[in-house]
Amino acid sequence: MAEIIEFSGAVLTGPEEERRGLWSVDGRLTFVRPLAKPDVVLDGWVLPGLVDAHCHVGLGKGGAVDEETAACRRLRTGMPGPS
Repeated sequence: MAEIIEFSGAVLTGPEEERRGLWSVDGRLTFVRPLAKPDVVLDGWVLPGLVDAHCHVGLGKGGAVDEETAACRRLRTGMPGPS
């Protein structure tokens, strides 16, 4: 049996274009509705190719880190320091 995921939100397919009705069937994306019901339904925006690559150099597991730790993290990531 195929694993089916339905994406119920808008799919941005171009700068001024969006579609609805996207499914993943065994890991392959399709705009054709499968005959079987989905195993999972996800709601939200689908942004193909968008990667959220931001980071929080000033936060650790317990919250805020000291300025020296944040500065070291900024150097490792190549992020600019505070203005």
